Amino acid sequence: MTLEKLEIRTTGNLDLRGFMGLDSEVKPGYDKINYTINVKGDGTVEQFERIHQVVIATSPNRWNLANNIEVQGDQIVG
Repeated sequence: MTLEKLEIRTTGNLDLRGFMGLDSEVKPGYDKINYTINVKGDGTVEQFERIHQVVIATSPNRWNLANNIEVQGDQIVG
């Protein structure tokens, strides 16, 4: 199977008052993220769907977005 094109578009609603710190009652993130995958190649629809399901089951990025995880950070100045 040959993959000719893979494009993933994400959309969501973000209230900039929270993102910019203008309103402490407004959260600075999304409630929901939607995605659309545009794929082109010589595979069948069923083959591409099987790949999509494997990615859903194994992608660390999808896991981190879909689950509550602990986030820790450091800052180094200078």
